[in-house]
Amino acid sequence: MPLMDEFAKRGSTSRGGQSSNQMWKHECKPRNVGEFAVIRFISPFGAPQGEDTPKNVLADESYYAPHTGQSPKGARFTDYIYCADLNQDGNGHIIEPSKCRCQLAEMGYDEPPCYVNGKPSRNSNGTPDGFNSDVRQRYHYWVLHYYSFHHAQNPVIDETSSDYNAPWAVTRREAGEVDVWEEVKRGNKKFYRETVMRTHLLKIARPTRENLRTYADSYGDLRNKVYEFHKQQDPGRGFINFQILPTEIEVPKLGKERVQDAIKDLPRLDRIASEQIQGLDLIPFTTDDKTSHNEALKNMAESLPDVSEEVKQSDVPEESVTSDDPFATMGNTTDELLEDI
Repeated sequence: MPLMDEFAKRGSTSRGGQSSNQMWKHECKPRNVGEFAVIRFISPFGAPQGEDTPKNVLADESYYAPHTGQSPKGARFTDYIYCADLNQDGNGHIIEPSKCRCQLAEMGYDEPPCYVNGKPSRNSNGTPDGFNSDVRQRYHYWVLHYYSFHHAQNPVIDETSSDYNAPWAVTRREAGEVDVWEEVKRGNKKFYRETVMRTHLLKIARPTRENLRTYADSYGDLRNKVYEFHKQQDPGRGFINFQILPTEIEVPKLGKERVQDAIKDLPRLDRIASEQIQGLDLIPFTTDDKTSHNEALKNMAESLPDVSEEVKQSDVPEESVTSDDPFATMGNTTDELLEDI
């Protein structure tokens, strides 16, 4: 679909092989329920007014049809098929509808999922209408991924892990990726902190983006703060969902010039969403400033409230939208995107 500044109404990756540039390997996505990532947004929430934001960092909003996929081992998952008909920008279709995967006979559709009664699902002004068909909106953002907090030690080195002999773990060991994750406490819970320091792709569904909207509305530019990206499971219905929260966890400064240098080479998110780009080669940020990195680790807040099991799906608490904004004094807050990165 178009980038945020091209979308009038207001964004399936390969699972095979072991190539390091596969798209899923560059996604920011907690593996297990109760785990979370610490991130900072590179992409703005939407299209900033009065700001000439580079096209390659603008968020993408696209329509996809959910489809049941199956891994080589037989595990079932929800795959998402990019809707070539509904996803258009000011120049027309992003990709030709004839190339859409849902047009393939082996997908088993009587008609494409974006159709209703034999015609593409559109509203009265001709723009896509995903609410009357099986298609769903998904969003893509670029983020700086600082840390991931796991329940267990790195399975690449932990011989007791059920994933120790998994092909991906073996491949990482052979490549020398044998990092030991540091054990940390958060509230009364123990985590293993993986230091990531990479630019990653964040893919979220509409409910998670609506959660994100509450912070965009209340605090302005999302890029000025650091957030946690949690994987959760509804205790009653069992559904997996994702929640984004502001955080007080300390992160190291990566350096304005290094961040700007990485941002300028990022590909456009609408090209990734439409699968015109199917691989990435993103260079990690090395923590050259050891003092800054170690200071961030030293200052990691160990007494923060425990939110890993249940987080309310509500709007921003009333006390956080008063003139005495508790987030205004966060050490990770800045008035300019790259000022203190």
